[in-house]
Amino acid sequence: MIVQYLDEIVLTEDPNGREEVKNEAIQALVEISKSKHQLIMDITFPAFMANLPDHSVPDQNDYIVTLEGLARLSVEKSISDTLVRRLLSKLETVLQHDGQASYAQALFSTIEYVLSRRDLATDSNLSNYHEKIVVAYVCRAALASVGSGPQALIEPDTLEILGRLAGRILHALDEHKRQSVAVETYTLFTPEGTSFNSVIYRQDLSEEHRRTMILSTWMLASVGQAADALYTVADDVNFDSLLNELTRLALVETIPLIRHYVLKQIALLVNRSPTSQGLSVALHVMFNPFQAAQVDPTSSTDVTHVVFWIAKALLLRLAHIREVLDHLLGLLADNSYGSVSARGFALLLAHDEMLSKRYGGNIRLLAKQKVFSICVPRIAADFRAAEANLKPNYLIALSGILKDIPTEVTMTEIATMLPLLLQSLDLPDQAVKAATIESLVVISQESPEAVERHISSLVNRLLQAASKPTENIPRVRFNALRCLQIFPGKIKDSVLLPYRPGIIKGLLPMLDDPKRNVRKMAVECRATWTNMDEPE
Repeated sequence: MIVQYLDEIVLTEDPNGREEVKNEAIQALVEISKSKHQLIMDITFPAFMANLPDHSVPDQNDYIVTLEGLARLSVEKSISDTLVRRLLSKLETVLQHDGQASYAQALFSTIEYVLSRRDLATDSNLSNYHEKIVVAYVCRAALASVGSGPQALIEPDTLEILGRLAGRILHALDEHKRQSVAVETYTLFTPEGTSFNSVIYRQDLSEEHRRTMILSTWMLASVGQAADALYTVADDVNFDSLLNELTRLALVETIPLIRHYVLKQIALLVNRSPTSQGLSVALHVMFNPFQAAQVDPTSSTDVTHVVFWIAKALLLRLAHIREVLDHLLGLLADNSYGSVSARGFALLLAHDEMLSKRYGGNIRLLAKQKVFSICVPRIAADFRAAEANLKPNYLIALSGILKDIPTEVTMTEIATMLPLLLQSLDLPDQAVKAATIESLVVISQESPEAVERHISSLVNRLLQAASKPTENIPRVRFNALRCLQIFPGKIKDSVLLPYRPGIIKGLLPMLDDPKRNVRKMAVECRATWTNMDEPE
């Protein structure tokens, strides 16, 4: 009776009602499952599964609550095994009834969540998951892309969720099985004689067909170092031609999502190249992408995407680092590509799930430090010599690099960076301004003596950044106030006292900011400055 009562709370509680009651009921069922899991199997599972429709109605997502409850109950292996089987059965029914793509996505997401809580590498069902989930649904999605399957499987969101699920399973396979998967990266397990053809080395394919590159990218990422089997085992593919072809696809692709995944493939291929010759080929492609891809420069929307993803792959493994950075920094002075290239620097050291050690990436420990130590002095020198219209490019590039650099590394170049950071606060770009202020917050805490020398310029700029809600986003306004609040206690009172009256008065408008967290920070900041010269 208790289990039935808890089930009713979860399934019938008003979605707009008290969420904590439902959460407590689910947690109680989880605790029961640890000692009496058969009760959950016999009572809760049938009740929850019966609440799942065979097909969803547009704009109705009541099934989300049920799936969330099932996912949280899958603590014990026996329960999660049963749940995966039943969800796959439900998924099959949904696809047969041409159910909503969002429903299929929710089912795939629930399965992925359940499997994420398992050690799949030692799971006795791994082979079964490989065949019944990866091979079966990746193949069906590929066929659906050419009109031979449920269209729900070829929706972009479905492909991304299915790719992540497939990647989780494939990553747990042994090396031998990964190699067999790698050679299927572009054929996607489709049998010979079907209407599906690989996207690479072909032109004029439909958007739906090209979307399968999302799945290919997840497969390439998940097989790790076994990916080289793609061009060492397969007879019709080699590293050079594959890199050139992927570059061509990236340059001519017009759909941003598809291009994004093709660019990830390029980076994965380059970062994992097992030979120095492969790295030299990648460097050549980075310098001459149009020539390598045999693409007319006028047919591409933006070549810098290719350049910076190849650069990222090389820099993370510290390959050809001087040549790469010299090329990228040189682009900042280009009137055509300078502005776009400046934003590309934010990509270089940013974390990427696929391009990581977890997925077998070549990530050197000192990559961030090395890039920082080369770029910052060069950016500072080139900024001083640059024409006025090009100076913002260097400030944006610096901001992009700093956001991913550890604090202890940043401190080594404070004297060089501070003048540039102050000028970055004058840029209208909100992302750059926000990143700059966050860097200044850290510098103010770690090296206040360096800030003292620029306090006059800094105070005025921070007050400007904290005001004007129509111009500055909440993140900028909040962190500008946070930075101002740090000064008392870090910087000598004798330095700050001349600015105290102006700051206390200048903070008054922020007390009426439309965002609550900004108003709260304004109150705290003003109180800190008001009390700064009072004795303890």
